[in-house]
Amino acid sequence: MITVTDAVRSTLLEDDIGLQAAQAGVLNLSAYAERILPAVEQATHKDVKKGTVVVALARITEQVSGLPSLRPDVILDDLSIKFPLCSATFRKTALTRQKLASLHQAVPISENAFFTLTQSISEITIIAPQSLFEEIFKHFEEPPVAIYKDRVAITVRFAEAYLAIPNILYTLQATLAVHRINFTEVVSTYTEFSFIIAKQDLETASLAMQKLLR
Repeated sequence: MITVTDAVRSTLLEDDIGLQAAQAGVLNLSAYAERILPAVEQATHKDVKKGTVVVALARITEQVSGLPSLRPDVILDDLSIKFPLCSATFRKTALTRQKLASLHQAVPISENAFFTLTQSISEITIIAPQSLFEEIFKHFEEPPVAIYKDRVAITVRFAEAYLAIPNILYTLQATLAVHRINFTEVVSTYTEFSFIIAKQDLETASLAMQKLLR
């Protein structure tokens, strides 16, 4: 049987904003208890008093106050912007896999160009300079299942030391997410992380990321 404390803890830990407020000591326990009361009652399968939830919250808040922040501090080494780009996704078939293997021979791609490809279980996504996509489409022969034009890549680079710290990528994503910026794609390598976004979001996204630079 799930206890009230277990239900409250689970609810709080799954609520990023509530958890950060609790860790910062600014969570209004009474208001938050009222908000999560229906979820607690559903989890415990019984009627629960608001005061009981407040008491559980007070105890749990003391416990989480010593946990590392969900958004650890991160200082970026570099930030670069590439545009205009196009993102296209093809079905992963015998033909598209064959065409993928010969893509670099068929379509010259500059060493300095932003170019990524991702193979998943059933799809292949290519992100490349928009000027190359007529040639890429012609090379693949099969039509893509999705196309996003006028994309921008914001690429950030960070120190290797951050790789051992949980939630670094979450911090980077949250920096843009608070501005309601949608990511068409995200691409990561060892110490680089790229967000593929719409051109109209470029100014807002770049200003947000610049605050993390050295």
